[in-house]
Amino acid sequence: MKLVCPQCKAKLIEVPKGLVCENNHFFDLKNGVIHLLEENYKSKLYSFLEGFERYRADNNLLLSKEEIQTLPQGGKDRGMWGLRERDLKLIQQLIDNRKQLKILDIGAWNNWLSHHLAKDHQVVSIDYFKHPQDGLESCNYFNEEWTNIVMNIEQVEVIEEKFDLIIVNRCLPYISNINQYLIKLNNLLASQGCILILGITLTKDISRIKDGLANLYQVLDEEYKTKPFKEIKGYIDTNDILMLKKHCFTIHHVKGLAFKNGINQYTNKAVYKYAIYRK
Repeated sequence: MKLVCPQCKAKLIEVPKGLVCENNHFFDLKNGVIHLLEENYKSKLYSFLEGFERYRADNNLLLSKEEIQTLPQGGKDRGMWGLRERDLKLIQQLIDNRKQLKILDIGAWNNWLSHHLAKDHQVVSIDYFKHPQDGLESCNYFNEEWTNIVMNIEQVEVIEEKFDLIIVNRCLPYISNINQYLIKLNNLLASQGCILILGITLTKDISRIKDGLANLYQVLDEEYKTKPFKEIKGYIDTNDILMLKKHCFTIHHVKGLAFKNGINQYTNKAVYKYAIYRK
């Protein structure tokens, strides 16, 4: 696939064990994953991940190979994975019977979605996380083959491809400039392509999310000596919805949850939606 150097924007070519540009910026290919990161960003990210991965392991949040292979259907947390089962069904309906689509999975996490899509399509998965039980190196647990890239997911302009389907996989709350990001995604979209934003969760109780992030950051700082590698908001609000509509996205209730959402919108409980844009 066509990639450019995140440091100097020169085209990258394949060499043994990675990619290199004409200015000799080298990017590793390890355990099936390309590490496409600027040096300063890489230092901040991997410093964070060292502590964050220990935190996840200490709190039994890592999944086994066998568990990952059964996702989303086999996920033990049915609240979390039940929603992702609905995501998968939505995508399957959207794709219909088409084959060999070029698909970008943004925020692929442990590849719970990518490996399903890679059965019939050309898939590129990107995320910050690399751990085999909690990130893109889980690609080695599957027979399907696809491209995995650890990168700054907000720097999608380093990918010089056109995609039939771009999936923002439950990570929109972690994008710093949604307006700019949607423009970048549109530039990656093929003619008659589609952008699907999963995991639009709306709640009136924003303080709970803010408190949760603050508590996590405190634990990471005090017990694991690590700090966040980027600033995040962590939630989607009405201004974000207006921004999506400005970019011609339509907002929909997650199938089967419209009635529950109707009740929840009058309380502090979450309302579950998704957004879609067709070029």
